[in-house]
Amino acid sequence: MAKNDNMLRIRQVRSKIGQTAKQRDVLRTLGLRRIGHVVERPDNPAVRGAVRLIGHLVRIEGPADVAVAGGAGPVRPKAAAKPLPKAAAEPPRKAAEKKTKATKTASKKKTKAAAAGGGKTAKKKTAKKKATKKKAGKKKSAGGGS
Repeated sequence: MAKNDNMLRIRQVRSKIGQTAKQRDVLRTLGLRRIGHVVERPDNPAVRGAVRLIGHLVRIEGPADVAVAGGAGPVRPKAAAKPLPKAAAEPPRKAAEKKTKATKTASKKKTKAAAAGGGKTAKKKTAKKKATKKKAGKKKSAGGGS
């Protein structure tokens, strides 16, 4: 719990491994060293900007659970989130079917035209393998020809 209302309590909840150098620098600047480490920093634009850069690695704690833009904020249970209605979550199937039928008929027309010999057909370019020459090594003579 923060001592003052103008202080942010920041807890590191994810590792800095795999993050960019800039994000690791921001963690170090705020004084966060490991997962679970908590620091208190003044609530000012500079600190909020730093927290916004690493919002996916930290959580803001406090009595009011101050929300900072960029994803940092209080951890809320998943049950509180409202699920999307099924109609909004899935696109209508009829539109998707029409689109696939149109593309299938267009491709059939192209293949028929190519088979009949009408129109230009593009040939596939094939990559040619480069021939490599084996280097002939110098053979050493068995005799001591000094």
